[in-house]
Amino acid sequence: MRIRTICVADPTARPEVLEPGVRDLVLSLHGRFGIRVLASCQGHFDLFAPRLHTDAYIYLHCTPALAEWVHAVLDAVFSQGLLSRGWGVHGHMHPDLGLCFAIEPFDAPRLIGSCRRDLDDLFVLTQMLPQACERTAVVQPNADHGCDDYQKKAQLVVATHIERIGMPAMGARFTHLQCELTT
Repeated sequence: MRIRTICVADPTARPEVLEPGVRDLVLSLHGRFGIRVLASCQGHFDLFAPRLHTDAYIYLHCTPALAEWVHAVLDAVFSQGLLSRGWGVHGHMHPDLGLCFAIEPFDAPRLIGSCRRDLDDLFVLTQMLPQACERTAVVQPNADHGCDDYQKKAQLVVATHIERIGMPAMGARFTHLQCELTT
């Protein structure tokens, strides 16, 4: 069942309006770490109308420094082979809030199974992003190293988190949502 993407002022007030594939990630980020989630989509694909394909995304308002950190974490998670395609953070201008960001895939989708892989990716991001964002208080880029410093620290944070929760937990992707999506 497809739920139309909507913008809500506070997704925690009405979590039932969020699509099941993106709900946990939205609820784990909104109102924490200075993040305000503005809109989200779990992604959609219609085999008979492939031009209507919509990638998964989370549109949020946060500081540019936090957006840069999230981008570094996404790169680190992808380099560990946990995501089906590359994800990034892209800046967008919001009419009221100014600079906002979208977490979204930047690689072209594979036609068959792309939505299932996006759902798997969203599950992995739900496991990784909130924990990585908790580390932003101790992760400040060195003025001499800049972006490279973020990249190195993100690699360490992601590797440590994977070690802590274990790869079997990451391998048991999405079984909790499969029931919800099929009902």
